Parts: sequence; C-alpha cells; structure tokens
Amino acid sequence: AVTMTLRDAKGQPEQLGEVVVGIVLKRMGANTKATIDGIKQRLPAIQQALPEGVILEPFYDQSDLVSKAVTTVTRALLEAFALIIVVLLLFLMNLRATLLVLLSIPVSVGLALMVMAQWGISANLMSLGGLAIAIGMMVDGSVVMMEHIFSHLAHPDSEHERKIRKEEAPGDRDPFDAAGDTHGIALRIKESAKEVGRPVFFAVLIITIVFAPLFALEGVEGKLFQPMAISIVLAMLASLLVALIVIPALATYSFRHGVREKPSPLLRPIQKQYRIRLRQALAYRRGVVTTALLLFAGALSLVPFLGTEFFAAIDMTGWTRIEDMTGCWYGRLGRMNWVQKPV
Repeated sequence: AVTMTLRDAKGQPEQLGEVVVGIVLKRMGANTKATIDGIKQRLPAIQQALPEGVILEPFYDQSDLVSKAVTTVTRALLEAFALIIVVLLLFLMNLRATLLVLLSIPVSVGLALMVMAQWGISANLMSLGGLAIAIGMMVDGSVVMMEHIFSHLAHPDSEHERKIRKEEAPGDRDPFDAAGDTHGIALRIKESAKEVGRPVFFAVLIITIVFAPLFALEGVEGKLFQPMAISIVLAMLASLLVALIVIPALATYSFRHGVREKPSPLLRPIQKQYRIRLRQALAYRRGVVTTALLLFAGALSLVPFLGTEFFAAIDMTGWTRIEDMTGCWYGRLGRMNWVQKPV
C-alpha cells in the first residue's frame, strides 16, 4: 500500500490516505512538453470516469523543468543580443553598420530553425543551448565583412585622392567618402567583399568543423549532444551565407551615399596599446613563443586533475527516494511525501 501526505504553505502535514501512483511514459522520439500537454487535456475526462471520492492529482510534472530550461536559454539569447548591440555600436560608431551586423543574428537563427524544423529537431534545451553558444560566433563573419566594407567606403582610393587634391572635389557633399569617385558604391563594396570573402569563409568553416566530432557520438551521449551540434553547425553555415551575400547586398542600399568614418573613443587607446605590445612581442619573438608553449604544456598537465562525470549536478525539484531495512520506500517531491510499504 502507498500512503501520501501533503505539506501546506505553513509546512504542516496533511494526510491524503492510501493512493495509487502511476507513471506516464512517452514514446521514443516524442516531445516531452507536447506529451504532457496532451495528458493534461485528457485529465478532466479521466476524472469524470473515476468513482466518487477518488481524485486524480499530478504530483510530478516534467514539463515545468522543460519550460524553465527553455526560458533560461531564451533569456540568455536575448541578453547576448543586447550585449552585442552595445559592443558593436561602441566600436563601429555607425548605427547603420551596427544594424546590418545585428541583422545577421535573426536571419541566421531563422534559417537554422527552419532546417531544424524540416529535420524534426525540436527547440529543446540542448538545441537552444547550441544557438546560445553560437550567437557570438554568428556575427564574426559579418563584423569582418562590414568593417572592411566600411573601411573601403570611408577612405578614398588613389584616384579619388588625386581628384580632391587637384580640384578639391567641387560639388561633392563629402570629398572623403566613396560617393564621388568613378568606381561607384556597388563596385567598391563588391571589391571589398572579394578581398575578405575567402578569409571569412575559412574562418567560419574551421569553427564549424570543430563541432563535427559530436556527430560521431552514439547512445545517450549522441542523444544529448547531437542536437546542440546540429544547431551550432546550421547557425554557423547560415551566418556564413549572410556574411558573404546578404551583408554586401544590403550595404549597397544602406551606404549608397557613402560614409565618413568616426574614430571610436574606446578603440583608439586599445589600438595604441596594441601597437606598443605588438612591437615588444616582435622584438622578443623567442620569449613570446617559449611562454606560449610553456602555458600550453601547463594547461595539458592540469587535465588529469580536472575530474570527469557523465553529467553535471542538477536539482530535479527536490526528488528523493529512500528504502529502509524492512523494504519500505519513502519518497519526497517538493511538498509531497509518500510511503510505499511491502504487501
């Protein structure tokens, strides 16, 4: 027989008497939340069919854990998006360029989700976690592409510079942008995109290949980590498509009148310090390489002391289950206590 007690808000126990405990198991591959939602819809009909005085009451609902996990990851995505806005705006110092780079995030995520939906991959904790991991990497290619386009349009080429020195560019609204040269905005953007297209392609491809070993996992490990790997790879491939095609195309509309570069007050001291440190590093190349190798060796030596486990500790809403010497089981889940005595 199984007896159960319920603790009220004040912590006082309330005897519920003998109960019958049932567990609902979903089919392999079924969506947990969709399954539980379907069960909840049928509970009123089941309750009506029960004898008088018998109450059907769920005491453990896994959909709460799923909802909280998805909410946490979604909030992380939004927070990362907000931080990216601030960083890009501070360093690019151009609202249009910042918006174009930010556009790569929803477009890349949208393309990845479309493919995931086509393949039957749900938006679960691992797949959304993969998108949260990739959100910072998704803008890398677009940032490089936009910065190079911005640099091409902000600095005149030699032909335009000669024209400025000779004629002072009469009638040109801003003689130091690309709008007055003979190349035209579209061609300048095309040339700049070609220059960084190959580096952007290989950089994103290398990041994508890093996650390829996760596809070789089998069993429980594969079920856990393959959705994350798929979402990351799809998001990165979509971001590559956006960086190479969408960003240059949109730049021709956003910068059709040219641009004028505004130096970032935050970037200027960073660049100054970087030049100083770079000169020092080049002057002492052997010391820099030796230090890097020692740090790498030191990191490898710490690996055996890290410890390993299959999965990190997680609080499953306070579930406990204990068996005493007589074979009687005691369990607790939140405010619900139950006792199962041997028959």
